[in-house]
Amino acid sequence: MLNSDEASSSADEDDRVIDVDCVMSLGVAFHELQLMRVERHNAPAEGRQGRPGNDTSSRRLLLGDVHTEPSQRVVYRPMGFQPALVPRQVGYT
Repeated sequence: MLNSDEASSSADEDDRVIDVDCVMSLGVAFHELQLMRVERHNAPAEGRQGRPGNDTSSRRLLLGDVHTEPSQRVVYRPMGFQPALVPRQVGYT
C-alpha cells in the first residue's frame, strides 16, 4: 500500500502534459491569430434617419498580416492587418 506522499508523486507523474508542436513539422504558422481586431460599424438605415432602432450594423474581423515569402512565415510576427473578413449576409444571393 502506498503512503500519501508516494501516491501524490505517482499521480503527478501520470498527469504530465507533453507539449508537442505538430504544426511546425508541416511548415505552417498561425501567427496571424496573434493580432486580431473586430470592428463594428453602425450606419443609419436609408430613408429612416433620426428614428431609433432603425440602424444597421456591420462587423469586420481583421487578422494579422502574413509574410509574402513562404519561407519567412514561420518566424514572421504580424505588424499590420490583412484585408477585413466580413460575415456573409443571411439571405444574400
